[in-house]
Amino acid sequence: MIFDTSMDAYAQCDQTHLFDTLLDAQSALIFVTDGASLFTCNRRFLDFFGFETIASFKSAHACVGDFFEPCPGFLSATVDGVPWAEYVLNHRNEPQRVKIVRGDAVYIFELELHPSSLKGLLFGYMNDVSALHLLKERYEFALKGANEGLWDWDLRTDTIYFSPRWKEMLGYGDDELPCALESWSTLVHPDDLQGALDAITHAHSAPNRNYDIEYRMRHKNGAWIWILDKGFTLFDLEGTAVRMIGTHADITRIKASEARNALHARRAEVMLALPDLSESLSKPDFMQRMLEMAEELTQSPISFIHFVNDDEQSIELITWSRRTLDEYCHVVHDRHYPVTQAGIWADALRERRAIVINDYPKHPHKRGLPEGHAPLERFISLPVIEDNKVVMLCGIGNKDEAYNQTDVETLQLLANETWRLVQRQRNRIKLQQTQEMLLAQSRYAAMGEMIGMIAHQWRQPIAVIAMGVNNIIADIELELFNPLQARQALEELLDQTRKLSMIIDDFRTFFASSSHDQQTTLRAPIEEALEISNTTTSPFRPFMRMRAR
Repeated sequence: MIFDTSMDAYAQCDQTHLFDTLLDAQSALIFVTDGASLFTCNRRFLDFFGFETIASFKSAHACVGDFFEPCPGFLSATVDGVPWAEYVLNHRNEPQRVKIVRGDAVYIFELELHPSSLKGLLFGYMNDVSALHLLKERYEFALKGANEGLWDWDLRTDTIYFSPRWKEMLGYGDDELPCALESWSTLVHPDDLQGALDAITHAHSAPNRNYDIEYRMRHKNGAWIWILDKGFTLFDLEGTAVRMIGTHADITRIKASEARNALHARRAEVMLALPDLSESLSKPDFMQRMLEMAEELTQSPISFIHFVNDDEQSIELITWSRRTLDEYCHVVHDRHYPVTQAGIWADALRERRAIVINDYPKHPHKRGLPEGHAPLERFISLPVIEDNKVVMLCGIGNKDEAYNQTDVETLQLLANETWRLVQRQRNRIKLQQTQEMLLAQSRYAAMGEMIGMIAHQWRQPIAVIAMGVNNIIADIELELFNPLQARQALEELLDQTRKLSMIIDDFRTFFASSSHDQQTTLRAPIEEALEISNTTTSPFRPFMRMRAR
């Protein structure tokens, strides 16, 4: 329909009368304007503003823009110095809302503006969404109480709405962050963006596929916060996704709590495992394993252990972690050196407290690193104190994020327990050495008594051997020699020599170090004692009988 700028021609047109009737039947406020003046409107428009005719309206106001209430988030008579009609035409893909106050009532309208076929005139359409806006405000208020923001994405026009609370979670005011998809995608963590986009694509692929994902977004202050994003997709009758609505919640504290609980659980596992590791591994391997665990718990790629000498003026490098040696540090230097030559990490010894440096390259007191040393971004160095003396220094470094108090507590627990277990290893070795020394001393102390016992046991066989030999010699000289009896006497003399050899073996066994237990019975030593007591008669009996004859 073409609207003539002559009101008389407009009134005389039957088609115009029919068109006016159709416009009056609409619930929306419909008008024709050039942006500065009102040309015509429907009955609903006049009734809302309280005028009987268009002439009475125009005598009081130039155009509908005079009623736009200026406030953030709504269209005003001018926007950034641009007249409202021009601004709407330049942003036709974005929904425009106006707020109009009539008495004590506040109304919210969605406004659309389209060029007509008559040059310079615009066809306007204002739909009352006050009830919907009130419902949305109440919903957003409820979401704010639940610490959630609202987003609404029109897939047909690719326009999106972010509620003020949605923006507030990221540190932005309502007017600081545009309602555009790029505002979201540029703030999502690069490592999480593709997963979020895949989840959106999945939700758009078929009905009843909810969107539910956790990812990180950058806060205005530069920090990363965790977001729980939930939504659902609306589809038209042809099965095409046309709209997506969802909520956005900051779950950073929940994720931090989950991370702390997981860390404490893992830390408890490590603390329980350390004693068993100290028993099964050598001291160097045990300390290497502890450093690996410290790196795991604190997400650090480098770590070290130094022992402090008793004078607290010199230190000894015990070990770097294997990962540090393999990937980061190839420096060659003395293992023992004065504290005065150590860098700021040794302030943990000098000041007897944990040292946390989260920006080493810019630290004003750094001394620099030797050639081949691992590059440092940040580190923790802390002391282990025993009997009011620093006995060990332990450190970690180059975590991706800044070190915090939890990292200090974790490293301190592991370092203290490691020192305790290393000392227990040392004490156990010392005790074992002391026991072995006492055992040796007791054996040597018993040697004198044992020699007396051996001499006592040897005297009898030796006496028997000597007497037996003398008897044989005497029989030969007296021509009383009997070969058969002499053979029997000689066999008994050989038996006595075997007993002498057994006594020597027993002596060696007593002084030999053996950790193997041997089983015996009470019968064996008794039989040996009886055998010893009976040896004095046997070699003499044949000779005694010979002399008697």
